[in-house]
Amino acid sequence: MTRLGEVRKRKHDEAKAYSQTALAKVVGVSLTTYRKIEEGERGVTKEQAEKLADHLGVTPKDIFLNRDVTYS
Repeated sequence: MTRLGEVRKRKHDEAKAYSQTALAKVVGVSLTTYRKIEEGERGVTKEQAEKLADHLGVTPKDIFLNRDVTYS
């Protein structure tokens, strides 16, 4: 599991607003695409990383440590 998955699960325990469905909406992608991002099977743009991090209250580096973030 990626750091994103770990952070989401910890935050999910704090509030249901951190479900995969809710986070997919924050990023503006389908649930399937979000799951691929979380599992490390799909990259994210800088904007998507920033949206996720902002919503989770962390930095993009905290959740995408050791992963390439696509800057487009």
